[in-house]
Amino acid sequence: MLPLVRGRRVGDQRQRIRRAAQVRGVVQVRLDLSRLDRVQQHPQPPRDIKVGIDCPLGWPEPFTSAISPHRDGGRWPGGPPQEMVYRATDKHVHEQVGRWPLTVAADKIGWVALRCAALLDRLHDHGQPVDRAGGGVVCEVYPSAALRRWDIVAAGSKTNPEVLAGLVDQVCAAMPGLSFAEDAEDTCRSSNHGFDALVCALVARAVMLGATQLPEGPWRICPPGASPPTAPG
Repeated sequence: MLPLVRGRRVGDQRQRIRRAAQVRGVVQVRLDLSRLDRVQQHPQPPRDIKVGIDCPLGWPEPFTSAISPHRDGGRWPGGPPQEMVYRATDKHVHEQVGRWPLTVAADKIGWVALRCAALLDRLHDHGQPVDRAGGGVVCEVYPSAALRRWDIVAAGSKTNPEVLAGLVDQVCAAMPGLSFAEDAEDTCRSSNHGFDALVCALVARAVMLGATQLPEGPWRICPPGASPPTAPG
């Protein structure tokens, strides 16, 4: 999911992030996996829960459509491999921020996507609404793209503690109402994964408020246990 608000000047981070997440009052961030357990256990999830996941929630349709025929001895489709390994979501991200996400069909992120697919099934088995377009309790997030939307650019690698601290400072300056529970801020400052979790939480909030955008054109979502409908972007 990409926040709808895209900045034009470096000094506008506060307005952009607050508009994207519609922050009112204090927003408290907890980096706690028990919240996901809470989502699983509730027959009807609380309305205030949305889990942002930094992982592709599906595979490219051209890729999945080619695998079974190829297994059965059919011909492999022609054309550039790029047309097969990137999803409509990936192409949309590239158009908006000029950066390609890792391809779930041909990169190590595929391992994470396999685990995530099993997690989505568990949520569905617990009676939770799973909509890979973000309409249920989960949404897909690309933290680097969200930061670019907000014109927050790292001055180096996020694995560098000074660079990471600078990113946290920018987000905190843009959101004076942001409050960290317990040691969550220390986690964000010491771990790039913790910081990405913070960005996922902010984008998940934007999704709840309808402040994100989907790719244009026809694309398909396949909910667990349902036939694949065709849906507009």
